[in-house]
Amino acid sequence: HTASHLPALEHLLSKPVLTANQVTVWEALRLTDRRVNAPELGSLFTREPIVQV
Repeated sequence: HTASHLPALEHLLSKPVLTANQVTVWEALRLTDRRVNAPELGSLFTREPIVQV
């Protein structure tokens, strides 16, 4: 449920907000050499270029 509120929380706190699920998905993508640019999932997912499949 937190994922839908990440951008607002990050804006309010002025720092990245990380959830266990978000970090798990990010690490799985990193381990498989995939990156996703999805700002709606928080700043963690805006630090990598978009992957073209």
